[in-house]
Amino acid sequence: MQWNKTVKVRKQRKRLWNAPQHRQHKALTCRLDNRLIEKYKFALSRIPIRKGDKVRIVRGSYKDPNKEIDVVEVRPKDNTIVLSEVTLSKADSKRVPRVFRPAALIITKLNLSDRRRRDRIEALGIILEDEIAAEEEEAKAAAKAKEEEEEEEEGEEKPKKAAKKDEDEEAAEEKAEEPAGDETKKVVKKAVKKKVMKEGEE
Repeated sequence: MQWNKTVKVRKQRKRLWNAPQHRQHKALTCRLDNRLIEKYKFALSRIPIRKGDKVRIVRGSYKDPNKEIDVVEVRPKDNTIVLSEVTLSKADSKRVPRVFRPAALIITKLNLSDRRRRDRIEALGIILEDEIAAEEEEAKAAAKAKEEEEEEEEGEEKPKKAAKKDEDEEAAEEKAEEPAGDETKKVVKKAVKKKVMKEGEE
């Protein structure tokens, strides 16, 4: 279906909202950083953004050309992108994610975990072997660091659990040694009664 061009914003939004998925996906195209464009020898300058890419904000009040942020979520239906560490405060003090348009972002690092994406880029004559190897090494290092953190947490939790278990056992023993509340009251009443009877006899 061929669309006629229009300058009316309401028609543009309606067309994007009712567009098929492949058109919505294509509308989420972002420009690559100049360093990446030169690295790929100008064979690739724009690409649809995906979860896991790293971007810089180059427009708006959140603009920071030196900070790289991870893409957390891509919303083709709304033509918006959610980034990590960027949130808004609501009236009830809750934090909600701040959404961005593709035009406000520049991709600084591509997520090459998807085979189809790699194939499409390599079809342009771009060699990605070095980048894929570097990404695999980063993933291994991150997994190793996560395992070490979990081991440290488990090592810290074990003494705490043992100490808590000892405390619970001591408390249970003390409770078993102590008479129950009703029995204590009965013993006290009997002692008072005997004392009163003795005083009456005297």
